[in-house]
Amino acid sequence: MNSKVEKIKDFFNWKVISLPGMSRKGERGIALLMVISALAFLAAISIDFQYDARVNLALADNQRNALKATYLCHSAINISRLVLIAQMQLDEIAKKGLMQKVELWRLIPIDSEVVKSMASGDLFASEAEMDQLEKESPQDREERMKEETGFGDFDGHFGAFIEAEDAKINLNGIGGTWVARAQPTYNQLFALIQPDLYNFMFETMDENGQFTDRKELINATRDWIDDDEEMDFIDPITGFKKGSGYEDSRYNMLKSPYQSKNAELYSIAEAYLIKGFNDEFMELFADRFTVYPNRKINVQAADPQVIRALLHAFAEQKNDPIFRNHFQMDQILKKYVETRTMSPMKKVKDFIKFFTNEGIRLKQVELKKSIDVISKIYSIKAQAEVGKVVKNITTVIESNDKGGKYLYWREE
Repeated sequence: MNSKVEKIKDFFNWKVISLPGMSRKGERGIALLMVISALAFLAAISIDFQYDARVNLALADNQRNALKATYLCHSAINISRLVLIAQMQLDEIAKKGLMQKVELWRLIPIDSEVVKSMASGDLFASEAEMDQLEKESPQDREERMKEETGFGDFDGHFGAFIEAEDAKINLNGIGGTWVARAQPTYNQLFALIQPDLYNFMFETMDENGQFTDRKELINATRDWIDDDEEMDFIDPITGFKKGSGYEDSRYNMLKSPYQSKNAELYSIAEAYLIKGFNDEFMELFADRFTVYPNRKINVQAADPQVIRALLHAFAEQKNDPIFRNHFQMDQILKKYVETRTMSPMKKVKDFIKFFTNEGIRLKQVELKKSIDVISKIYSIKAQAEVGKVVKNITTVIESNDKGGKYLYWREE
């Protein structure tokens, strides 16, 4: 043990060796240089340690904030589920004619500031309390919020957006049997993309040097989903017919060839693989498509262009001039949106009556099989932010009285 101590002492007992002709002043200069070098070396090590410590602290802080943000997203989704349970109960009451139909999921904001206001009591404050709160400075409010603990006392912010998935056209329907699913879906899809203003997309060569017209796009969608390897061709009256071609020939000549899935789409993002579903097409129509099992389209929540497609698909006269008069059609759709906002459609017959009064004659029996005025499948997009960390969760829920059945879940 003593020998080790002596070695350490010898190590730190620097001795300046005098060289021939070296003055004492020169010796002191070398000693100073050695001290400065040692200090520089220690400073570099110290800075490196500090940097590592700051990085580790930042990583730990971000991991903590990421966990907080993830659970805030879960909170947003759970609040959304509560809203959807209440919506389902209100729909049942409205169906019995006991109250006016209310779209609760559109009216209630899913936002952390609302939650905090409810928890603090600010949302339900009296008039006198509201006057006092308005006079309160931001600094005083911040100090008051720090003193008030309990539910709603959390860092960060969260919000959620609810959307009715069964207010869209289901692309997977094109892969079903003709009468039950494929024909209604074909009629809706073709009517959606039929207007002349979309001609430019079907008259322009894509990045692979191919042209895709409207029918070929729908044929390709059918072939992507069905369980065989032969090309299908559409006859609007009798349905899909088998051709002599090989469905994968659409993709074999690409720079990165691939095969048709031969199964239903799992997400809208998959549609980019189908011939014709390029960026330009999806920018216009992706928000009007779904892949979830809706048998009927909710006309109370559907996009005006989806409504137009339904009207055209089930019109008694498909060549009715009103469908070519875009300005007139837009005015009718605008009026319909205003009407359903002020007085929601209680029954399918209210929808039919509105457009019949506008001069559009519809195939009512067929249309009633394809539309509804309530939703059962919803997508929820939740986002939370804590510090510099942002988390996103997208989920799709089939509503029921137990809080809903999850059909899709994705975290980003």
